[in-house]
Amino acid sequence: LYVILTCLVQPTTAMRSLDFLKGQPVSQFPRPETIITLKDTDTVYHAISLLGDKQILCAPVVREDNDTEFIGLIDMSVLLRVLLAPIAQGNGKTLLEDIAALDSATQTAIRDMPECIQEMHSVPETASLLEVCKILGTFNVHRVAVLDESGNIVNLVTQSAVVDVLAKNVAEFPETADMSLEQLNLVAASTLVSCPSTTTTLDAFEHMAKHDVSALPILDASMRLIGNLSVRSLRDLVSNHRCYKTLKHPVTEFITALIPDSARDEMFPAITCKGSTKFGTVLQKLAISRIHRVYLEGPSGLVRIISLSDVLAVLVTPDAS
Repeated sequence: LYVILTCLVQPTTAMRSLDFLKGQPVSQFPRPETIITLKDTDTVYHAISLLGDKQILCAPVVREDNDTEFIGLIDMSVLLRVLLAPIAQGNGKTLLEDIAALDSATQTAIRDMPECIQEMHSVPETASLLEVCKILGTFNVHRVAVLDESGNIVNLVTQSAVVDVLAKNVAEFPETADMSLEQLNLVAASTLVSCPSTTTTLDAFEHMAKHDVSALPILDASMRLIGNLSVRSLRDLVSNHRCYKTLKHPVTEFITALIPDSARDEMFPAITCKGSTKFGTVLQKLAISRIHRVYLEGPSGLVRIISLSDVLAVLVTPDAS
């Protein structure tokens, strides 16, 4: 996440969005047919494969001997950092050595890699969507578990799912939706972690892990945005051995040649906006394209990332009541 929910907006424009969020009980939030879980004895490879097959980025982890005891969440971005460690321990390795190191890491049980497991934040079914949004911002997390009276997980509310609901109900806060990003103080330049198109795939993943970000804008020689590398692509790197040969090739080769067509919308090219773009338009872009970020362009190139956290910051602050 790039910005915790601290964006300043006029109280009159925020009030209607706060009222809307307060009036949305989390018990009525769209639920999946089933909650996908992993056992602590599952391998990292199985975790990545399952997340990829279900097209999700995170899943709760339960104990092998007690499938009702949740010990945390496993997230694709955390797996990225863990898996890159053995590969990045030397630049003189051959491709076969890189493959062996990656294969060894992926065959490790989740419980033997405690650094992969994150704390799970939760709310009861009686909570409102506003309470969920406060946790998403205050604790800098991407998802919140919803628990029933017995403590069972009945839903995982993600930032993207909240944005989707907001996009469908934009008429509930027309004043905010009609304001431009500039009017909402979302055009200030921020530290932008990026990489040139000549960067190798391995270096790009390492750069992403080092700076603890979930995506990297790919820039050409003129500093123009030409693509986006996301943690979602980790599943392709691990599950498709053809991807190994691109580890030390330009990252654009990995994106254009090996990413499935269904995944390219988010990665190549990336979606952009300008300071004059209406907030409601950004909401629609994020929801319709099912992406987690858009890039703000200025006269001289990229200015910053507009993340899901930034979008939620417009509508609610951590101390909202």
